[in-house]
Amino acid sequence: MPIKFDITSGVKEQSAIPFERLTVVRRFEELPLAQIRRGIVYFFAGWSGLSLTYFHRATKVLTPFVDTSLEIYVVDIDCVPGDFMMSTFGHSHPAGSGETIWVRDGRIVSVVDTYLGPQVDAEVLRRTRELLYDNVA
Repeated sequence: MPIKFDITSGVKEQSAIPFERLTVVRRFEELPLAQIRRGIVYFFAGWSGLSLTYFHRATKVLTPFVDTSLEIYVVDIDCVPGDFMMSTFGHSHPAGSGETIWVRDGRIVSVVDTYLGPQVDAEVLRRTRELLYDNVA
């Protein structure tokens, strides 16, 4: 029987946003993708140092948006089906490199497969502003 890992403690440790503002998803089928109006979904890999680092940095950048209508979901990447990973990120196995999607009205409007060093902050900020303020190209 596979060992079940609960990402909750890692999410709490790494988040710069109050935990109560996040929705932790432990089973992919519990992610309400079609119902998300304006949201970010971060695929959290508790086994990946990159994922932990990028999650912390992304949540630091997102702190000014805490009191907005932005929905933030943190999904255990190990529960994501390979077909979703392939259609969204171009690979069927989780890389644990900061995979993130921005969702508007149930549709994915922006995707980051891997963050690249210092651009993390600017990318998260730009994509979030576009999502919230209707500037999606």
